[in-house]
Amino acid sequence: MARRPGHRARAFTLAEMAVSLSIATVLLVSMGSVMVLASRAIPDPDSRAARAIEAARALEIIADDLAYAQTIAVASRINATVADRNGDKADERVKYGVDVDTDELVAVWSDPDQRTLVLLDGVATFSAQAERDGAATVAVTIEITLMDMPGEPFRRRVQLVNGPE
Repeated sequence: MARRPGHRARAFTLAEMAVSLSIATVLLVSMGSVMVLASRAIPDPDSRAARAIEAARALEIIADDLAYAQTIAVASRINATVADRNGDKADERVKYGVDVDTDELVAVWSDPDQRTLVLLDGVATFSAQAERDGAATVAVTIEITLMDMPGEPFRRRVQLVNGPE
């Protein structure tokens, strides 16, 4: 095709190409850096932070049951009677304690299925203390120590709503 006089073919100059490639390179490197930083922000399941979150979650599960428990017995395990959860119109009994064979903190429900839920593994110690006002238990303090964090016990004080005895 013949060109008209006075019209030049338009194209990128070498300088324009170098500038655009430099800008693209800077953008790609910074996006890669963001991805590396984001991947480091994800906690390692074996990290201290992840273990602390697991321990806090286990304490929260126990505290939720104990706060509204109808009866509580505190010894090497915590035995509690909680309101019906499975719709059979019978209160449920649950025991919280450490399985000495596996070092797991477990919840065991005394129902026909004997359901067991592992709340936390690698537990070195589990203890509970009942606080009384006269004959009535008004609060329970739970303490968990993990094997991989022996000097850092996790504690939770649970104020009882129903005030079981």
